[in-house]
Amino acid sequence: MDRIPFLPGVSFGYLRHHLRKRNEHRHTRHAQIGDAHAKAAKGLQMDIRSYESAKFALAEILRSALPAAKAARPNEPYPFEDIFSRLAEDRFNLAVVGQFSRGKTSLMNAMLGTDRLPMGIVPLTSVITAVQYGPVERVTLEYNERRLPSEIPLDDLTQYVTQRHNPGNAKGIRLARLELPTELLRRGFHLIDTPGLGSAITANTQATQSFLPLADAVILVTSYDSPLSEGDLMLLEHLSARDFKIFVVVNKQDLASTSERAEALAHVRAALRTIDTDRQIDVFSVSAREGIEAQRSGNALQFSESGLPHFLEGLVCFLVDEKQTVFLQRICDRMRQQFDELGGCQLALQRLDFFQGQFAISSPEHDRPATWRLHPTQRTTFMSCAVCAQIERAVYNFLAEFQYQISIDQTLQSKLAEQGGLCSFHTWQYASLASPHGTCLGFPRTLERAAKRIREAGKEFRPEHPGPIPAHSPSRPNCLACRVRDDAEGHAAREAAGTVESYTNSPRQRIPHVCLPHLGIVASFIRNEEAANAFLTTQAELYERVVEDMRRYALKRDGVRKTLLTADELDAHLRGMRALCGHQRVSSPSLI
Repeated sequence: MDRIPFLPGVSFGYLRHHLRKRNEHRHTRHAQIGDAHAKAAKGLQMDIRSYESAKFALAEILRSALPAAKAARPNEPYPFEDIFSRLAEDRFNLAVVGQFSRGKTSLMNAMLGTDRLPMGIVPLTSVITAVQYGPVERVTLEYNERRLPSEIPLDDLTQYVTQRHNPGNAKGIRLARLELPTELLRRGFHLIDTPGLGSAITANTQATQSFLPLADAVILVTSYDSPLSEGDLMLLEHLSARDFKIFVVVNKQDLASTSERAEALAHVRAALRTIDTDRQIDVFSVSAREGIEAQRSGNALQFSESGLPHFLEGLVCFLVDEKQTVFLQRICDRMRQQFDELGGCQLALQRLDFFQGQFAISSPEHDRPATWRLHPTQRTTFMSCAVCAQIERAVYNFLAEFQYQISIDQTLQSKLAEQGGLCSFHTWQYASLASPHGTCLGFPRTLERAAKRIREAGKEFRPEHPGPIPAHSPSRPNCLACRVRDDAEGHAAREAAGTVESYTNSPRQRIPHVCLPHLGIVASFIRNEEAANAFLTTQAELYERVVEDMRRYALKRDGVRKTLLTADELDAHLRGMRALCGHQRVSSPSLI
């Protein structure tokens, strides 16, 4: 069985050599197991990332025109708020429909690379269930009446959304919102589990029909044990009349032989030709069960044979192209109209022209090969530096002991005075731990000695020939806390490098996350080239994810849509600073 980590390609210039060699090696491994999809130059995840980058670029153009907008309309508090809001609210809404026991929930779990969705155990009530991104698992119930939303454990979801426990939606739940830390959702996908369109329960049909206008596409899930029922055809007739893009997924292919699959798919396609629609209805054969197993084990061959990559490729190609040709074009037209009305936005208009030429949103690529890779379900965003964390613990432990000893040990007080005390940075860290009483016991000799040296220097000072004034704090080698810091940094960097070198085919999250100041230190201790490539690639991906979260935060704030912010976006500014400079309690100007 071949286990592969999820280490997507990145664009850091100084990593290109490492990434090129890594990708060549990756493609060789995939070819050995017959995964033809992995030979493509780029992946669909880059399609989605490029689309999101296009939205960020449009937001930058809007910000460049803000001075002109404020000058022309000084009484308007939020220029371009409507456009910012539309960019911030944009997402891929996928409505998933299907009859009971067709594997609808299994398909959603397979798409997300998880097994945490408990829906579909029994027929659902009229409760719409929306699945979106969140850094931790969370379920929020929103109600029809004026009542504050409430949170429940994910395992209790069936108590609120199923006909058995909530008949006729007697609890008045308007929406069950699930947040899961999966990559597909983080890229802007919202999966909507719809309760029984066309079912015998009228409330179910009404709830689903009220949501469908918000959907970008509809996924009808059927299965090989009942390829396309009369109810499915009636549902497809209804959807096609409303001009929805429809994907038909025939699930449970692992239960059918090759000949049975061919016969069932021919039956489905023949039935679809009887539906009067201008849109093509795409049919995909999958095994959601095998897709989940492959992602759990990291088996690339099984994942490819499950049919899930082919389905996801078709889905994303449509959504990205549709957004590029419709949504982005409308945003550009709206921006151009407002710039023309304002006047004085020539530079912004030039940037908009350049943007449209670069992204070619009026003629998207349809023939570029693509791949879909296994994706993790764990949170894989930069939170803290492994080296900084060890330094912080070591210095804290040292200062916690030091602040007590310095208050009772006169020999230590004298030694500290001879060395000039601690450096300014660690002196303030000491002060944050020590009591005023302890500081007044431990540091008088240090300050007294400094005063004596300055008095002696004053006797020899001449304005025309000024001599050196004694430093107010010791150099780094003489600071006791700096020595502890340096020892801890070396030990932590070697330990992190050892962890990376022991990396073979383990999941990516086992590679330590480090800040930019410590990146080169850790890398210098890594001797294995493959491990170094994986380490650098992972760090680049983590930094880029923080960049995306920072830009999403800025876009949603500009669009006055704070309620849409995720936990990752709310603390993106702190994680960005930690990635750039390390931990605040570890780094100082003298240490960088």
